Amino acid sequence: IRSERPAFELHYPHMVERMRAEAHVGRTHHAELETADRSS
Repeated sequence: IRSERPAFELHYPHMVERMRAEAHVGRTHHAELETADRSS
């Protein structure tokens, strides 16, 4: 994945880490994480 999206990783390193963390969790927690991020 890293070699396929070099530009994405360069511009959104924090999103890349988040995507990797969510990759094995599933989509069910995605909305919860976004809501928590907005409130902080």
